[in-house]
Amino acid sequence: MATFGRSDELRGAEFVEVLDTTRDDPHAPEHRLTVRECLHVILEEEWEHHRYAVRDIDAIGAGGSGLVVEHAADPA
Repeated sequence: MATFGRSDELRGAEFVEVLDTTRDDPHAPEHRLTVRECLHVILEEEWEHHRYAVRDIDAIGAGGSGLVVEHAADPA
């Protein structure tokens, strides 16, 4: 298994090799995830946090309270 310090120390094929390395899922040890899959989760979560932050900042700037309440669709 490759070990490394900083991601900028990896080059080309070595970087791809690390991305395709599998690890145990800490929440479901019977599943294995690649480093690439883990990075996708992290980036997706960060993107969603960014979207909500921008939305809330826009609401505050427009004179709102910044509190946005989302209601589930009426099941009826």
